[in-house]
Amino acid sequence: FVTSPLKIVINIGLEKILPAVDSAAGMPENVKFAGSEMRKEIVAYADGVSGLIGSLVGLTGDIAAFVIQKLFSSMCRVIEGPVTATFSVDAKQGGKTYWKYAVELQAKMRLWSDKSAPVTAKGAEFSGRLEGNFKKIDFAEEIFVIEKYPVGGKMMLRKKIVPPVITATMNEQIGLGQIMRSALPGYFNARYLAYLKEDKLDVKQESVVVDVSSKYQNRLAIAFVPAGGLVPIFKIFDFPIQKGCWIIDRSSKGPFEIAATQEGETSVFKKTFARDEVTGSGNINVKFNVTYDLK
Repeated sequence: FVTSPLKIVINIGLEKILPAVDSAAGMPENVKFAGSEMRKEIVAYADGVSGLIGSLVGLTGDIAAFVIQKLFSSMCRVIEGPVTATFSVDAKQGGKTYWKYAVELQAKMRLWSDKSAPVTAKGAEFSGRLEGNFKKIDFAEEIFVIEKYPVGGKMMLRKKIVPPVITATMNEQIGLGQIMRSALPGYFNARYLAYLKEDKLDVKQESVVVDVSSKYQNRLAIAFVPAGGLVPIFKIFDFPIQKGCWIIDRSSKGPFEIAATQEGETSVFKKTFARDEVTGSGNINVKFNVTYDLK
C-alpha cells in the first residue's frame, strides 16, 4: 500500500505546518483563525465533494461569528470569567442533624461597556449577565429525628431523590445557545451592573432573569407497613434547595468591590467570599464560598 503524493502533502499540512502556526507565540488572531479554517477545508477536500460543500457552509458561519466578535471587541470593552460557588446547609433539632445538603455551582459572568460612552463620576459603566447551573448536589437526612418512627412497622422503602445536574462546564455549554442552556436542569441567569473606576470594579446584581423553580428540590420517599397492617403507607418529604442567583448574591450580601491585580498586561479581578451564617434560632448552619475570576 502506497500513499498518494497528494495525501502525503495533506498529512504534512495537517500534522506539522498548521499546528505550528496555531501554537506559535505572538501569532495574530486573524492568522490563527485562517489556519483553523484552512485545516477544516483541507480535511473536507480529502473527504470529497460532499464534504467540501458541507464544510463551506460551516465556513460561512465561522467567518460571520469571527467578524461579529471582531466588531464587538472594537466597540466594547469586555470583562468576563468563571464564577464558582459552594453552599451548604446543616439543620438540627435537639442537637441532632435531621437534614443537610451541599451544592456546587458553576457560572460565567460577562460584563461589557461601550468604549465611546462617557465616563461618569462612578467610572465606566458595564452591564451584563451571569449564567450558570448546579454542578453537584449532595443530600443526607435523618428524618426520624423530627418524625415519629412507625414502631412495630416494617420499612419497605427509604430512598433519596436528588434533582438532575449538568457537569459540563459553562464554556462547553456556550455553543448550545441561551435558549437551549435555559432548558438544562439547575440553570440560572441574572443581570448585573458594574462600574470600573481606576483599578476597582463595583458590581451588583440588578435582577434575576430566571432561576430554578421551587420544584427543583431534594426528596425522600418512604414506604412502610404499619404494625398489624397489610397495606404499605407511602410518604414523600420535600427538602428545598436555595436558588442559584440567591446563593451567589447572598455570599457578598449584595453589591461588592473587586480590586484589580496585574498579570502581565492583563487586569485581573479575582475575589472569594467565604462566610458562615447561623439561622433558625441557632438550629441551621449555612456556609457560603463564592469565587469571581474575571479579566
